[in-house]
Amino acid sequence: MPREELVDIVAGQEAWDEDVNGNTAKLRDKPSMLFEHDGDETDLETTWPAADWPNCQAAYTHSGGGLRLAWSNGVAWVRVSTTTL
Repeated sequence: MPREELVDIVAGQEAWDEDVNGNTAKLRDKPSMLFEHDGDETDLETTWPAADWPNCQAAYTHSGGGLRLAWSNGVAWVRVSTTTL
């Protein structure tokens, strides 16, 4: 699915419009940062409850070694298969 186009606010109308456009440009024009949990898969849910972070991703150190990726579906952290990366 293609990424949705973000539309700038008309500049010079309000005091906050340049800040909003600047933040929108940062999200639109550059890769977003990925949160890196400093624990492993055993404490990801207790430290960062999935219900509080729906549709977010986090990298964590797997107990077997290496970084892994998890995605919150709003209920649980779903581990992303390394074969799909």
